[in-house]
Amino acid sequence: DGNVIRGLARLRCIGGEVGSSLVTDMMWRLVGEVADRKRPGDFNQAMMELGAVVCTPRTPRCDECPVREICGALAQEKVEDIEDCGLCLKKEEYQEELGVLNYPRKGKKTASRSEVTLVAVLSSVVDGVQQFVMVQRPKTGLLANLLEFPSVTLAGEDVKDSKELELLQELLISKKLKATSLTKIGPVVHVFSHINMTYIVYKGEVESGSSDSTVRWVSQLEFEKCGTSTAMKKVFKRLSTEILGNEAKKRKRVSADTKQPSINSFFKQRVKKEKTEPEED
Repeated sequence: DGNVIRGLARLRCIGGEVGSSLVTDMMWRLVGEVADRKRPGDFNQAMMELGAVVCTPRTPRCDECPVREICGALAQEKVEDIEDCGLCLKKEEYQEELGVLNYPRKGKKTASRSEVTLVAVLSSVVDGVQQFVMVQRPKTGLLANLLEFPSVTLAGEDVKDSKELELLQELLISKKLKATSLTKIGPVVHVFSHINMTYIVYKGEVESGSSDSTVRWVSQLEFEKCGTSTAMKKVFKRLSTEILGNEAKKRKRVSADTKQPSINSFFKQRVKKEKTEPEED
């Protein structure tokens, strides 16, 4: 809990980055040493409330703190220049005017980068059921082991639609997939913790059974239950929305054609029929 970590870091002047394994191990060791064995739940609750109410991130109420007499950060006036142990605050990082706010130390956030990935949502009707092509991601790295639609990440350069199709076709050929009618649907944006990803979505049809052993065929129901990422679900939703929108437009056109008169009808000469009486001899 962040409140507990903050309180322990200030009590013991732990100046290492809170996300490091060294600091995490030290925190667990400290909790094990000071926790009340008979009432661990009460101790945990007290520590969390201490951090939430008194030992707050920006405006700590040190005068009201029940453990102020043993708080290392409150008593600290300077930091000695000692060898870096990974737990102590470095002398050049200590700011006297901050006092207890020098602790805890958070690691610098990694700047996010932008990437573009081409995605092909391919389908085929097998035994009357629409099946979609998916492949498994590598065992390590981003979204490890999850299923995804065939994808290729661009190497940072802007490419034309023709080049996008070429790259996708190369990928599909490597998977022994015989795809036809690849059509560009549009972009889907998904933000990871350190990557702003834009997926360029294509749809197409593929010959059933034309694939290698790395390809998995799933129905829409199986897709909704399989182990895939939120990003791929957004891609599928984008495709579904596009298909539904096109179907609605078709229905609207058909309805308009059957119910509304043609514009030509307004320019036809109208002939008024008049009743005629028989002539008398």
